[in-house]
Amino acid sequence: MTHTTPSIDQTLSEPRSQSPVGILLDIDEAATALRISRSRLFQLVGSGELQSVKLGRRRLFRRSDLEAFASGLATTPIANRSRGSVSGTRR
Repeated sequence: MTHTTPSIDQTLSEPRSQSPVGILLDIDEAATALRISRSRLFQLVGSGELQSVKLGRRRLFRRSDLEAFASGLATTPIANRSRGSVSGTRR
């Protein structure tokens, strides 16, 4: 059996069991859509990497902002990432 991971567009368009996903997503919906923790979501907001809106006391995320953030991640080449030093030999 082959298991495929849904894309951000599929995740955002699929309804949750309790309520459908709308234009504005709450914290849990946004974290689930991006497949990250709530803590990481707040770090991204705090650093300015991810935009959010406040509506009353609630912090909400525009679907378009999540898609823009995810699209920006997809354009980062893997070869340019710093992976640290990995050595296969012992001295």
